[in-house]
Amino acid sequence: MTAFDKKLDSVFAQMKISKRPVVNYLQPGLSREYLLNATNELPDTFPDELVEMYLWKNGTHISSELITDQVCFFPGYYFLSIEDALYEYTQLISISNCPDIIEDIKWNKYWFPVFSNAAGDFYSVCLGDVYNKSNVLKCFSYDLPFGQEAFATLSALMKTVYDCYREDIFYLGEDNLLKMNRKEFNRIRMQNNSLYR
Repeated sequence: MTAFDKKLDSVFAQMKISKRPVVNYLQPGLSREYLLNATNELPDTFPDELVEMYLWKNGTHISSELITDQVCFFPGYYFLSIEDALYEYTQLISISNCPDIIEDIKWNKYWFPVFSNAAGDFYSVCLGDVYNKSNVLKCFSYDLPFGQEAFATLSALMKTVYDCYREDIFYLGEDNLLKMNRKEFNRIRMQNNSLYR
């Protein structure tokens, strides 16, 4: 078991302690062979941590009976199954090929979506060695400019998620939905993230 595998298991354990329903909807991990076959038409390979993540769990089982909050891995975002991630990737590339799309917001073919908020915002991981930081995480949301780095690695994201559950920075609001203390989240994100050192 790698250090990253242990981190993933720690996050899962902390979500259980926090009574997050998502633990019931995370799907069993994939075989390495299935993952390689499923992703063999992408323009480059998955970084090691992303491979490990999909060997650990194949994202989230989504159904129409569930509300988004039930499946959130962290506030607002759920972990895409490889099948859903590949579908989103294909859609994003197709939209980017439309001549009416502004160049500054076109999806890069080396960005692979991993977490979604179901409204078009994603955390994605860079494929291969295109950026010499193959596992840099990018965020596409109202929080950050399009394509800005949010975490240096998936490991930094998982450490942040773990710490935020453990320290109740992620918490249930009065509406029983998962919320976050944004100021504290940003503090933890910067503390765990080599981008800010």
